[in-house]
Amino acid sequence: TSTTLTGGFTVEQGGAPNIAVSLVGRSVMRAAQAQSYFINVLNKGNVDGGAVRVWIGFPSYVQWQSPQQSPGSSGQLNGTTYVAFDISNVPAGSSVQVPILLTAPDNPIYAHQRFQVQVWKEGK
Repeated sequence: TSTTLTGGFTVEQGGAPNIAVSLVGRSVMRAAQAQSYFINVLNKGNVDGGAVRVWIGFPSYVQWQSPQQSPGSSGQLNGTTYVAFDISNVPAGSSVQVPILLTAPDNPIYAHQRFQVQVWKEGK
């Protein structure tokens, strides 16, 4: 016997991961006090993301610590510190957060100074 499902469903070809990164945290810092930030790695796709490397960059005078995950790479170039974290898997429709602590120097020349913190993913 057979039956027909009215208004059934369509089988679509598999998709692809769609990895996006953002930085979550306050927009102000107090001198000499560690401030928590989170690199949010989001997979908006319908397929698991597999391994991905995410980067964060900030001025070299800002100190950093990674309390939960060792970086895959770090270094300085032209007054900017770069830190990379390797994420082993980002399941479809979910996110992974990587915490990082940033500390601005306790020096009056940095008071009320604006600086940028950027995050990005490596590759496509």
